[in-house]
Amino acid sequence: MATQLLAIYLWALGIYLLVKMVRQHRAQTHDLMSLRNIFLLGFIVFQLSSSAVSLFVEVYFKLTIRSPVWTGLQFSAMCTIFVIVFLWAYDRGWGVGKFANMIPVTRAEPGMFFMMALAIVFTAVGIALRFGVSVPLVALVTQEMGVGAAAVACGIAGWLWGRRLLNPFVLTFVVVVAGVNVMNSITGAFGRRGLVAVLVGVVWGMYYGYWRYLPLGQVVRRMVVLSVIPLMLVALFSSARTPLKIKRTAGEHIQAITSTGQLGQGIILLLRGQETGAAALWTIENAGRSFETRPLFTIWYFLVYPVPRGWWYQKPMPLAIWLPYYANVSGVPKGIYTMPPGIIGNAAAEAFSYYEGGWIVLVIYAVAFALFLRFFDQLIQNSVTSPFVVLPLGASLGQILGLARGEPSQFAFLYLVSVVAFWGLMLLLGKLLDYMGVSRAPDVGFDLSDDQQEPVQTPDESVEASAEESVKA
Repeated sequence: MATQLLAIYLWALGIYLLVKMVRQHRAQTHDLMSLRNIFLLGFIVFQLSSSAVSLFVEVYFKLTIRSPVWTGLQFSAMCTIFVIVFLWAYDRGWGVGKFANMIPVTRAEPGMFFMMALAIVFTAVGIALRFGVSVPLVALVTQEMGVGAAAVACGIAGWLWGRRLLNPFVLTFVVVVAGVNVMNSITGAFGRRGLVAVLVGVVWGMYYGYWRYLPLGQVVRRMVVLSVIPLMLVALFSSARTPLKIKRTAGEHIQAITSTGQLGQGIILLLRGQETGAAALWTIENAGRSFETRPLFTIWYFLVYPVPRGWWYQKPMPLAIWLPYYANVSGVPKGIYTMPPGIIGNAAAEAFSYYEGGWIVLVIYAVAFALFLRFFDQLIQNSVTSPFVVLPLGASLGQILGLARGEPSQFAFLYLVSVVAFWGLMLLLGKLLDYMGVSRAPDVGFDLSDDQQEPVQTPDESVEASAEESVKA
């Protein structure tokens, strides 16, 4: 009964976070679709819901939890502290927002046909980056950048479609662009982050292109309806993938989905968070016992991640790879199947000592993650009407969604590489259009520093009116 109560508490904490997101959007202090909220959604799925399911049914995958009540209580306390510190640090900013304000901005918003051409260019760039680079030490990074380019292309398509839902020409263009980039993202992929980045990229573009100016009820309804197909695709992909076949082509993935994919099973897998919660519980219980802790390894690994293993043969492996060995999990292909314990489990495994238990590290990571996301969210608010800033900063949302699951250091680095490259490129293009006087839109960003603040500037009525006329057309 005690584990069930802990599960209910964790679900309640997740609901609280969802309600807070909605209320802050209504108060116009935080965008409903921001990097912070996408990270928190991943935290809800991979930490709160995943562990709640394990505790409620008292099934922990193939892991042995000796004291589920005590361990679950410690995990729940760590989740609560992480959420409190994360939200507090994000709103304070501590100079991160001011630093973001020093970065050049652009408010250029070109016409539809220019945007369509740009989406085609990014689609081609994405394919070239994923399959046109054969240098082993470079290909790993260019493949991730290729997914980022594909996501930007889909974001452009969504930006155009949000204002023209019933326009058959635009709808056809969106379907073609999204379809090609979905095929690109799943070819040779086992993980779902590329697929998520491309599918969510469409919704990201629709939200910032038009939806954010609508009443809250309309925004929520549209997001729910438009999220059904991406959710179904990710669920089917999850149910059909197997660690024994990690290099399938797009055609092989589709064949596997149509032959063995089960929507219900895929949704259950998503709700269970790929057993991340069970892995976190096991890590909390065994860190310092079954294996030695590595203080602040996530931050250190973020810094050394770009060093190729071909140059550094003794480069340490992250906990996600070692955990099946430490836990002696049977029936799991070692070296292929990873079991990340998420940010909470990582904090416990990276404690300064066994007696410290990861509490200090937990606070450090909550602050670090908050400032990392606040910086990029502030960049979005500074040029919120320009696709040249907003879309590349949403180029790797699969990494942001998976930050709470892990490996956090790897996901943060891959997000940084993908986003900075395309953001810099599109910022230069946007500044060129600014110089040419192309469609300078008004600033309508939110003040992220205080939940009680009013919006920095409200949208011009002309912006809303023109957008509404586009939808009716």
